[in-house]
Amino acid sequence: MPTNGKTIIKDAVALCSYLSDYGVDQGNAIASTHSYTFDEKTPWNVIKEVADACQTSGGAVGFDGYVDAPGNLWVFPRNSSNSTVDLTDKILRYKIDYDTYRVKNKIKVYGSTSIDKTEPSNGDAWTETTLTDWVLDVGAALELVTGGHVGSNYIRATSTADTKTVRFHHPTSPVNFNVGKKAYGTLSAYLYSMSASDAPLEIWLYAPNSSNYFKLNTGIYGIGNFSGGIHKYELGEANEYDADKNPNGQWYKVGSPKWSDLHDIVFNVPTSNTTQYYVGVDGLHFENGTWNGTASDSASQGLYGVRMPETIVDDSLTSDDDCTKKAQSLLSYYKDKVTTLTLTTFGNNNFKPGDRLHVVLSNDGIDDYFRILEVRHTLQDVLWQTELLLSNEPIMIDYIFRKIVEAQKTIANNQ
Repeated sequence: MPTNGKTIIKDAVALCSYLSDYGVDQGNAIASTHSYTFDEKTPWNVIKEVADACQTSGGAVGFDGYVDAPGNLWVFPRNSSNSTVDLTDKILRYKIDYDTYRVKNKIKVYGSTSIDKTEPSNGDAWTETTLTDWVLDVGAALELVTGGHVGSNYIRATSTADTKTVRFHHPTSPVNFNVGKKAYGTLSAYLYSMSASDAPLEIWLYAPNSSNYFKLNTGIYGIGNFSGGIHKYELGEANEYDADKNPNGQWYKVGSPKWSDLHDIVFNVPTSNTTQYYVGVDGLHFENGTWNGTASDSASQGLYGVRMPETIVDDSLTSDDDCTKKAQSLLSYYKDKVTTLTLTTFGNNNFKPGDRLHVVLSNDGIDDYFRILEVRHTLQDVLWQTELLLSNEPIMIDYIFRKIVEAQKTIANNQ
């Protein structure tokens, strides 16, 4: 049953012996409900995921939080907790650090693998409606023929008596099979090669071109009219066979192909036969695909170039939309440089970690809100000063719980 996000966070807090549950969304701002399973989830992962997804009654998404010295978790609407301290004419000294290394402006996220994830999405579009994307390299005719095994049409290539090889191919967008996860796990099609050919039908995967490709012997010798049913061929490094021969159902390499740069699907019949024959393809598609999404920011790329981290893999994501939303969330966090301030002011005990503090440093062009990460008080003779560590980095609740883990390790080591 869906439960208010605040209740889920409190349930997770209850599993943390070092946290008290009061202070969780004291303003009752969390308005959205969620269903959540705690299986093999650490409490802070639960709190992080729910806090990142919760909405206020006004529809704003995302909550921040921090753990205070007594060990209480405070969760509040993102960017809503502003410090009451005014720093005007009270800054004694400061240091500025800029971090551009952390900038990432193109994010790719892979989710779970599903039999419902196919390319094309209906499993038949490439052989159903048009010849625009198909090219006959050698042979007399390339046709869109009524009939076939699925849908209304199929693609057929016809040889001439003096043709030794028939080859036609479908140029697809590059498909990446080897970054984080394979984009698709299987190549499927209804195939026939109707002839007295002395060689079987082959499938070549240009990766990326005719000099660098993966080659598979289908074992199809002159079967007629799709009588062999649908054929499925597993893709990826795990099934790669690199040798002088290639048994049925195994790929081997010609040149230096890359699974991460697959472009064309080629159907080839090497033959010395001089009679006319046909090759037919229907229902051609990739299947067992992995849900994925991408987000990028052109303004950030203009400033820093394209910066892409390793692909993020999250098996809990079950649609392209989910993956895209996570990519967009990460992009908003990483696309800009971060300014960190170490600032000393007159002693004041009203500074609280997690609060947003307005800082104006006119000589350095700074007039913005910074989040208080750490507060340190010093007393020398009668001079009381407060040193603040501030950052304008968008806060992710991961940071808070990383601090919790570090604190727990320190406590354990001191016992």
